[in-house]
Amino acid sequence: MGLLRSVKDVPGIDYYEYRDWDYYSKFAYRARFTLEGIRYTYYAKTPDDIKIPVKTIPKVKSDRIIGNQDILRKYVVWRNTNITKTNKDIRVRMEHNTVAIFSNNLELLQTLRDIDPIVSVDITKSEPNQFVGVKSFVRQPKHKFRVYLKSKRVDLTFYASMLELLKKTKGLHPSGAMRDWLKSGHQSSISRTYQQWRYIYSSSNYYLDYDDESLLSYLGLMHGEMLGKRYKLEKRPDTV
Repeated sequence: MGLLRSVKDVPGIDYYEYRDWDYYSKFAYRARFTLEGIRYTYYAKTPDDIKIPVKTIPKVKSDRIIGNQDILRKYVVWRNTNITKTNKDIRVRMEHNTVAIFSNNLELLQTLRDIDPIVSVDITKSEPNQFVGVKSFVRQPKHKFRVYLKSKRVDLTFYASMLELLKKTKGLHPSGAMRDWLKSGHQSSISRTYQQWRYIYSSSNYYLDYDDESLLSYLGLMHGEMLGKRYKLEKRPDTV
């Protein structure tokens, strides 16, 4: 399990989850909701096949499930329409009253929200902490790993937030250019002088070095939308 971060500025996504791999090593998105009685749809081939064992569960619980019957039937219709045994591009996992559906088709997962207003669906995008390659150096590098920022416009609160994070987290080592940019951007946000466009845009040349891989998950939790490519840092093998 990774670290979850709430998302407010990406349409259709509620959370990022920073993890080692995508879901089942292949799916970028997970939709999840909880509904009393949803587990009784597991073996139901059609909406009419839903069987609720009212005699073996407490009446209060069975009453709630019966009250959800119409929604359970709608879910079975949605499932039968969108999920087949031969479709390898979607996967369902059910645990008690919670169902999780994994796919790379975000638009499809969003249609779960159309089943019924009472169904509260949250959608999470995986953010794998994978390395895209190795950077080699003539001398042994000071640190083991490096993550670059993305080139994008940043919120003016980012500068102070990142500077405070670096102050508290001793294991993160920004490049000199990144540190200068953060300080200049922070000063510009205080004085409200934004004439120099570089203060409100990050650069893919800015990076942070680190040794503890868990720091990347923590950094992702705070500023995951800013993180770009990740590399391992190694000394170049000696050649004859």
